[in-house]
Amino acid sequence: MDGSTVQVFMNGTAVYDALTLTKAPNSVCTVSFLATNGNTELRANLDVSLRSCVTGEVQTTITVGSTSFYSCTQCPYGTYSLDPSDKACKPCMENAQCPGGDTIDVKSGYWRQSSESATVRECYVKSACLGGSVPEGMRPLQRIAIHCNFMLGQ
Repeated sequence: MDGSTVQVFMNGTAVYDALTLTKAPNSVCTVSFLATNGNTELRANLDVSLRSCVTGEVQTTITVGSTSFYSCTQCPYGTYSLDPSDKACKPCMENAQCPGGDTIDVKSGYWRQSSESATVRECYVKSACLGGSVPEGMRPLQRIAIHCNFMLGQ
């Protein structure tokens, strides 16, 4: 947000319904307020901390004239990102489907070690690996059981 905006107070309240901050993710922006009433001035500063991009998002920048607009954009269908510092979404690998964000669903006959891994491995016994996603928070043996039905005794 650059420049200034004049807002009329009604019953002690001013409403800003179209306020946009244009700073990079993981930065702090100071919004300054100045209210005047005759010869009296009231000043206030508000520091706004903008969040970092999260897993499944990449930082994008759009420049219009001399103004740059920043945002964290979720990776679209067919791509993924497992690292919030990625500058671009990565294309989905051959033996998986990526619905977007940080989700990688491996195809039947393949598996991944964890939800943080982008390595898709072929199963030695193709019919033993069910495919799909690795649920968050699972221990390694549980992860393998999800992908390999022979571990479940089936």
